Parts: sequence; structure tokens; C-alpha cells
Amino acid sequence: MATPYEDLMHGALSAVKVLVQNTLGRERTVEAAVGLATRTIEITELMMSELARLHPPERPIACARACDACCRLTKVATDVPSVVRIVMHAQKTFSETELLDLRDRILPGGKESDAPGCTWLANRACTVYTARPVVCRVFNAFDAAECNAGNFIDPNGDEAARKLAEPHRVVIGAAIQDGLRQGLEGLGIDGRQVYLRPASLRLLSQADAFERWVKGERVFEDITAGVGAGRLH
Repeated sequence: MATPYEDLMHGALSAVKVLVQNTLGRERTVEAAVGLATRTIEITELMMSELARLHPPERPIACARACDACCRLTKVATDVPSVVRIVMHAQKTFSETELLDLRDRILPGGKESDAPGCTWLANRACTVYTARPVVCRVFNAFDAAECNAGNFIDPNGDEAARKLAEPHRVVIGAAIQDGLRQGLEGLGIDGRQVYLRPASLRLLSQADAFERWVKGERVFEDITAGVGAGRLH
């Protein structure tokens, strides 16, 4: 018999798969992709609230404003609809100066960077905080010093790595992302996760990138992350 936690995990995955059908399954537009990403976040927040009731963290979570180690020291990977939402958010809300600053962060020295760190981080703050993706909302840590040392939770790692944060949040987040991947692949769309920095650049610099991706082309093939990077069925 499944536990309430397992029910929550499977429910999250199933809900997002249905959501993909109700958005991009009906119309393959930028607006549908943004709607998909937005409603996926709503599902994520609901799941996190229920998870906190079922499994309160065994220690206080240390994440706080200006605590940016995970943003600086990792290569952030997420789903394409979330990148679309972030880019659209920036284009609608950033000033011309902020957009120029963004270009400098994406292309330091005029060349695309493969370095760790989130493109959307500036002055130790997220410039797209309200549009941040699932991975940023579920990631957490018990000790900021461990993060600054580059030690982050690995739910599949040894006991020490698993105890660096509240693991259930990360696992539920992975289930949500897997629901997105399965739903997209069911539509013949590449559902693999991509690295946020180069994916943002591609969407900003190639006007037809989204249209090609939503038609099933592997537009992000060279910047696909290891997460969810299996073959399409």
C-alpha cells in the first residue's frame, strides 16, 4: 500500500502530464508554454505545502535572501517551458539597461560561457525571482556553509550527501519534472532538461528556436542536461 508521500509524488507527476495535454497539447504557442510553466509552479507550491505537513524538515532550512551559493556554483538545469517563461518575463519587465547587462552575463567577453552559475543572478539576487523554475523552488539546504563549500544534496548519493538538505522536496520536484518530460514526449516534443544559461541565450538570439522545438526538432541537443536525457519514445 502506497504511503501518503508516495501518493503525493505520483499525484504530482500525473497532474503535470495532464497539464501538458491541456496546454501545449491544445495549441503549440509561446503563450501555452508560458501557461504550462506557470501552472506547473502552482502545482509545485501546492505539493510543497502538503509535503511540509506530511514531512516537516528535521532541521531548519537555511536558504535565505542573498544566499546564492547554489546559483553561483552549479550549472542550473530546467525544462524548456520554464526557460521560455523566464525569457518572456525578462523581455516584458526588464529595462533596456537590464537587458544589456543580461547579455553581458550570458556572453562575457563576447563569447558564450560554459561556466557554472545562473545567468539570471545579479548582485547576489535573482532578477527573475517570481518566474524562477521548479528546481529553484525545491532545492534547499540545512547548512549555508556546506553550500558555499560546494557541497549540495544528492538524493542518490551516500548518507552524508542525502542529509545536506530536506530530500523529499527534491524528490517531489524531480517527479514534477518527470511528468513534464513524459507529457512533452507524448506530444513528440523533446522533453529533456537543458542548461539555463545557454538555453536562455538561444531563445533570446534565435527567433525561431521555440517554433522549431515545439514542432519536435531537437533545438537544444548540444545543451541538454543529464537529467531526463533519455531517448524519446
